[in-house]
Amino acid sequence: MKKILRLAIGVCVFGFQHTAQGAGLWMAKAEWYFAALDTRKVYQGRGGDQQQALRDARNRCILRQAGPWSAYCGAAPTRVDYTELEDCGTPWSDWKQLDRGVGNPCPSDCFRGARLMRETRLRGFPVRPQHREMVRCWRKK
Repeated sequence: MKKILRLAIGVCVFGFQHTAQGAGLWMAKAEWYFAALDTRKVYQGRGGDQQQALRDARNRCILRQAGPWSAYCGAAPTRVDYTELEDCGTPWSDWKQLDRGVGNPCPSDCFRGARLMRETRLRGFPVRPQHREMVRCWRKK
């Protein structure tokens, strides 16, 4: 029964993920020039298209810059590089103790994206919680 329920939840989640993000994902690497500091800073963003990816990069810039420096992020970036990303699966990580990270379950040529699901179980004596995660993996096209 648990396996059927897990499968049904997985189908619902994956169906929604694919329709929400489309076939691929875009990554924008945007560079802003901070005149008062005489420095350039680069921020990355991701989205379903190029505009969403640039908007995400701008939001990351604003969040990381404190006070008046965040105003520089509202201006047009001095340089933007777009990269289309390809979906390379949704693997599960191994079971780990709850206080330890799950690592990167993606294939070697892919990088880890968003966490889609998380499972927790109790094992051993004394009983210790364990968890594993399902993540979306991406690779540059």
